[in-house]
Amino acid sequence: MLNNNDFSAYPFVFWSPVGPHCGESVTDIFARKTEEINKVGFTLWSFSKLSIDRVNTIRRELGGNHCYVFCVYNKKNRDPAKSGDKTHWANQISPNKLQWLNIPHGVETGHPSIDSDGITSSAYVVKSIKLINDKIVFPADIFLLKQNKWESQCGLGRFGQKFLRYNQNAKERKSKCLMAIMRLEYPYVVWCRKIVD
Repeated sequence: MLNNNDFSAYPFVFWSPVGPHCGESVTDIFARKTEEINKVGFTLWSFSKLSIDRVNTIRRELGGNHCYVFCVYNKKNRDPAKSGDKTHWANQISPNKLQWLNIPHGVETGHPSIDSDGITSSAYVVKSIKLINDKIVFPADIFLLKQNKWESQCGLGRFGQKFLRYNQNAKERKSKCLMAIMRLEYPYVVWCRKIVD
């Protein structure tokens, strides 16, 4: 088990459950994303859409600090795509849903859902991936968006993207299987959309 002192280098963390996605295994996803970073310099890790307010609040809390994603595996995590669902491959990203940029050739991000504006998902902007595959206990405060405050709290659960702040004095939780640590770069989170010419 990793020593809790190792985590002082990760002051702000998104706690992200990972599993198979759009018919692709977790192992294959990490391999593909690592290859994209090697080719283009970054990759996109998609997940269910976040609100503008939530992302802007998190950016303010970060204040320009480094941010990471702890990719936590649970064998109960299921592929959100159902059998026969179409994968929608985004071709643009935006930090604010106003200005849109084309996704560089060599970076692929797919999601099983798409809305009327063509938005498929939110995504982390990932600069590097470090595979871990070890059990951890991560003491941290969780950011409660509705109350706009930090709180020491147990029970992270299997779902959703939780925003955490390392706190060595926080009450420890049960050990989790940490598959990887991803380092993000600003703007940390973007929105993805598919535009058909």
